[in-house]
Amino acid sequence: MNSNTYKNLFIKIFCITLLVKIFLAYFTPMTGDEAFFYQWGVFPAAGYSDHPPMVGWLIFLLRMLGEHPLILRAFTVLLTSIIGLGIVLLCQKTLDQKYQAHAWLIGALYLCLPWSWLFFMVTTDTTLVLFMFCSGLVYMLADRQASDSKALVLYALCGILLGLAFLSKYFSALLGFAFAIHCLLFRRKRLWAPFVILAFALPAICFNLWFNATHGWSNIMFNVFNRNQDKQWSIGTLIGYIAMVVYIITPWTIFYAFKSKKTFATDKKLVYSALALWSVPFALFLVLSIKRSIGLHWVIGFVPFFMIWAAYRLHTEHLQKSIKWTIYLSIPHFLIFLTILFAPMSFWGKFNLQHKAVFLHKADQITQNLESSLPADGVIMAYAYSPAATLAFYHKAYVPVFGEGKFHSRQDDQIIDFKDFAGKTIRIYTGRQQNHDFYKAYFDEIQPQTMQVDGVDFYFVDGTNFNFEKYRDTVLKSVAQKYHNAPSWLPNLGDPYCERYGFDFCSPQK
Repeated sequence: MNSNTYKNLFIKIFCITLLVKIFLAYFTPMTGDEAFFYQWGVFPAAGYSDHPPMVGWLIFLLRMLGEHPLILRAFTVLLTSIIGLGIVLLCQKTLDQKYQAHAWLIGALYLCLPWSWLFFMVTTDTTLVLFMFCSGLVYMLADRQASDSKALVLYALCGILLGLAFLSKYFSALLGFAFAIHCLLFRRKRLWAPFVILAFALPAICFNLWFNATHGWSNIMFNVFNRNQDKQWSIGTLIGYIAMVVYIITPWTIFYAFKSKKTFATDKKLVYSALALWSVPFALFLVLSIKRSIGLHWVIGFVPFFMIWAAYRLHTEHLQKSIKWTIYLSIPHFLIFLTILFAPMSFWGKFNLQHKAVFLHKADQITQNLESSLPADGVIMAYAYSPAATLAFYHKAYVPVFGEGKFHSRQDDQIIDFKDFAGKTIRIYTGRQQNHDFYKAYFDEIQPQTMQVDGVDFYFVDGTNFNFEKYRDTVLKSVAQKYHNAPSWLPNLGDPYCERYGFDFCSPQK
């Protein structure tokens, strides 16, 4: 086959996978995490509770175009398609002329990966994956420059893009570490490059540090301290991580890439740079996996660099076979997702998932039921962040969490003042039936209520005359002690939560 045949194959797969993502993005209801990040776009800020602010800024811009989930997901829908095209363009520049077909084939292979065409939901990983890929791509272009002066400009751009990735998620630091390891092991003459990259990433890093110092170190508390408490050494998480890596880049592609003895790149240096950009982060995750589970979304931002490395390693027939087997792998994923979207609600009763399925698909109706007969001074809240965020999306107003919540998704701490609800009626969505003793402590009277949607009971509680002072002295104080008590060696220039409620132990010292 000639190169045009492979080009046409790429175009077909590009169009099919893009249409699949559009289809899924249109019909899939908003998930709890997406609805949570949506609120970041409703309340744009310099930072948020868990992660740096980039995805909130993106959603703020997308909301100008509309509120439909397809519009809010539009950037994410295009993301892996753009990256697939970027992989092709980079490989065309760096592959030997005789092996240009590999560029089209590796791009097609990336787009066929199940998680690639299933990546349509907007999360913090959306902007992270984009800017990490752009930063790594520019780094590889800089690495192939013979002139240090031309490379310097590209390294500076690489640093700016890495800084934008850092404003998406802290995992981007692993890519910066990969740059440094690559220069140390394979590019000793350019040991200055990581310092240039760091210098141009530094403004974004300092911006985030300023936000943290003035907001109780919320990102640091979540990512470094709160989410890592009580983690134990486990061989299970290590095995799980290895299995996940094999799954996301497929066993056949791994086998063929390591089996090959040839290099199809124009310059062997490119093979080493691509290798470093995926292997260093994967190795660091391997070490972390000994003590904690590693999410699939942590790893996918580094997969494009594995694909570029594989393009330099795999023979044409092996790339063709990898595409074929990856398509076979994708088919059951697509069928399962169609089942999730369109199966009747009664189907999920067999798996004890009917309650979750109905809430996912009928959250708008549940919200309408909660809004009906709500007293004039009434406020809707929920027992946890995910249902609260989902209800807020359809309620068109922020829905706080009543209670302590968890260590993650603590956006309430940034923007909600529970003093505003003193003396009011609060309608708390509890989902399933719960023990109401907790709620009795903070109201003069509570009234448990039930609604039925698609044959499933959903519960909520109406509490009258909310006792803010008691809530502050118990729930809010406990939250401050657990999630806002930053280490003393971190300079405390402000903590809006602690200052708002008068908790001196976590407020800046006068």
